[in-house]
Amino acid sequence: MGQLDEITTLIWGHRTEKPDPNVWNIGPSAREQTAGHWSSLRHAINYAIGMQADREREGLHPWIRTPQGHVYSPTTIEAMAAAMLDPRERPSTLAAARDAVPAPRLAPDRFLRVARAE
Repeated sequence: MGQLDEITTLIWGHRTEKPDPNVWNIGPSAREQTAGHWSSLRHAINYAIGMQADREREGLHPWIRTPQGHVYSPTTIEAMAAAMLDPRERPSTLAAARDAVPAPRLAPDRFLRVARAE
């Protein structure tokens, strides 16, 4: 893994409240760790989606901070996972596990017809 300023950080917290800046730190021992470090945004998202069902039972949701300082909420992480992960990698229960309304899925030609009509 790269230098500390080149890593992506994943933490688990409240679904809608942005985490306190102090929780992004990682302690020297496993007992003091409040965050996990990943070599890329894709790796962090993949892990977060894989662990999401287990962590949601505990009331925890993923938050990711990139080396550039961008902070991604659980909803954004889910949207990014849907866009970037191969369909075989996506948990089939992702949308069913929530009360959220799923985003409409348009075929590219349907999207173009809608865009041209507006």
